Amino acid sequence: VSYMSFDKAFDGSAVAGDMVDLTFTIFNPDPFNSAQRIAFSDNLDAVISGLTAVSFPSIGFCGPSSELVETDALYLVDGYLDPDSSCTFSVTLQIPAGVTPGSYLNTTSDLTVDGNNRSHPATDSLFIDPFVSINDVNVDEDAGTADFTVSLSDIAARDVEVDFTTGEGTALAGLDFTADTNTFLIP
Repeated sequence: VSYMSFDKAFDGSAVAGDMVDLTFTIFNPDPFNSAQRIAFSDNLDAVISGLTAVSFPSIGFCGPSSELVETDALYLVDGYLDPDSSCTFSVTLQIPAGVTPGSYLNTTSDLTVDGNNRSHPATDSLFIDPFVSINDVNVDEDAGTADFTVSLSDIAARDVEVDFTTGEGTALAGLDFTADTNTFLIP
């Protein structure tokens, strides 16, 4: 095996205290040779102090005896791929509370096969969004419209998309207000 394809991706942005999935994909493009003892490491604490894996794939997810272990980092050990085959697996990560919103680059080690480098590191950025808050509004039924103020807990590293749905409480949809589900962007 001369070269392997190695990628990773976070499944989206998150806020401090949330969980996020990190998905890895390894591909052996060699049409004739299997790849044995595939390995890499990913130091999660170097990305965000206290970032930890809380859910792992079962043993055998990338070859019969492949395993993902966490000590001071995540380690794939004893991976195996047949010729022209791939494996994809995900790890659920717990983001520590109190993390400052921003973009955090995550880079693995090189991917090795039989102890030899066979791919450059896989990289992706984890975006931690600020918390979104909305003020509470009380409006007389005859007032016409209600204006809400939406704010962020901190400066965002990128635009923040907010999904919302109006809901009934003391007011009834269709009678006291017009129900709505929509998305807006905070630049």
